[in-house]
Amino acid sequence: KRFSPTDIPILLQGETGTGKELFAKVIHSLSVRSNGPFVPVDCSAIPESLIESELFGYEKGAFTGASTRKEGLFESANMGTLFLDEIGNLPLSIQAKLLRVVQDHRIMRLGAKGYEPIPLNLRVVAATNIDLKEASDKGSFRLDLFYRISVAAITLPPLRERHGDIQVLAKHFLEKCNIEFHRDIRITDEAMNILGRYQWPGNIRELENVIKSAFLITNDFIRPNHLNKIIAEDENPSTDVNDIISYDDLTDIKNLKNHAVHEAEREAILRIMKEHPFINKLQLAKLLKVDPKTLRSKLKKYGFDNPN
Repeated sequence: KRFSPTDIPILLQGETGTGKELFAKVIHSLSVRSNGPFVPVDCSAIPESLIESELFGYEKGAFTGASTRKEGLFESANMGTLFLDEIGNLPLSIQAKLLRVVQDHRIMRLGAKGYEPIPLNLRVVAATNIDLKEASDKGSFRLDLFYRISVAAITLPPLRERHGDIQVLAKHFLEKCNIEFHRDIRITDEAMNILGRYQWPGNIRELENVIKSAFLITNDFIRPNHLNKIIAEDENPSTDVNDIISYDDLTDIKNLKNHAVHEAEREAILRIMKEHPFINKLQLAKLLKVDPKTLRSKLKKYGFDNPN
């Protein structure tokens, strides 16, 4: 509420899944720009070769295939808020152009002839799950851009440090499911207690996925047995394979092998996320030696992330 009415740039810092985009939407809704567009941009999802044209747009004939003029995301956010998620993944060359836009509120489309800057009236909210000051010390992020976008810096604590929010968020996500599917599912106190004791390495996104999964397999109440397998294993750790796999599965070597692989994958991802809470998806993919697309699939599979 303190920063929303102003137009100063805001930097949201926190682990993956702590709700930075949701927080940015709240800032937008409380600002004088609430009637304007809110344009989210995942900087880690745009190929480096396309970042400039996506952000700043291009003129007809700017490159092969540019048959018409196209507005960029900055122009799309005019009179509103542009949310730059994972800003630390932007190449240095784009960072330099972004600095000029944040300072002057004017852009040049790719392929523009002459100096005809397009004035913009928008607010920039950026987010990161890495330490940008440390990145600037290493030369991977411009220090002047860091100071420009972090006039107001807000750190969102991980969900494991916000125990009071877990129950509120769980009920919120459950209500969303009830509205979407026109049902009246509730959650028992025992199940809620399990959610409160879990450490939530995937933060708010993981909690939302757990609630959705449990919602889809119950007819009345979400009970402890409905909760995501990750929750159940965390609350009832066991090294005895018989506690996890049925007798029929144990007689099937292929099933046993697949289960072991899945368990090893989940544990590897969980361990890295706990040891490096500010790691981004590209860094995590490199450590696990998988491509980013495969990683996104695995994060969704194990409840650590959403499809985005």
